[in-house]
Parts: sequence; structure tokens; C-alpha cells
Amino acid sequence: MLSAIIISPDEKFRDNTRKLLEGSDLIEVRTELNNFNFALDSWRSNEIKNMESAIIIVDVTPVKEQGFQTIQKTIELYKHSYVFVAGERTDRNLVLCCMRAGAKEFLSAPIESQQLFSAIERVRKVIRNRPLGP
Repeated sequence: MLSAIIISPDEKFRDNTRKLLEGSDLIEVRTELNNFNFALDSWRSNEIKNMESAIIIVDVTPVKEQGFQTIQKTIELYKHSYVFVAGERTDRNLVLCCMRAGAKEFLSAPIESQQLFSAIERVRKVIRNRPLGP
């Protein structure tokens, strides 16, 4: 089973995303972070590092610059995690900046169940097809 972390200063976003994920036997929510400064907290950093093939969902809608920095820091620290970004798809510059920062998926906010689980399934396929060993 995959694990997920939700990062957003918006409580409604975190609640809605958690509710989408809760009914699935494919993924479990490990933790929710309400700010972008989680990388400074060693307990949370270690928790994320210990999650094999974690999906980290970052909501960049409220504060784009901090969201970009979070994406970059997350990818730098947690190379085996898959970062999904939620934001306004109509903002092409936002999509481009998130992908350049290293995000694997861009989801339109508010996240819809079908787009989220399609992205999760793509990650599962990559993990299943990943060769074992170094």
C-alpha cells in the first residue's frame, strides 16, 4: 500500500483530499502538514524519509512561491517520493514552474477523485515495473 502526505495551509483542501483518499485500499494518509516549513522539523523529515514510495501532495494555490520552494526541497530531501501539485490549471506559468521544480503530476484544484486516482495508478505502475536491486 502506498502512503501519502498532504501539505497545504488550507484546512478545507487537506480535509477534502484526505476524504478522497480514505476510501481507497491503494493508499493511506500518513500525515497532513498545515505549513510549508515542514522540512525544518526533523521528526517529520525522518517520517517522510522512512515512507517507501510516498506520494506527497502539495497545494500551491494559497502561496505559490512557498509552494515552489516546498516542491524543490521535498524532491531534494526525498528522492523516492512522487510529488503531486494541486493548483489552478488555467495558470500555464504555474503548471510550468511546478513541473520545472520537479513535480510528477499537476492536479487541478479542487482535486477530483478521478484525476487523483489516475495519477496514483500511474505511480503504482512505475513502482511495479521498477527493477529490484541497485
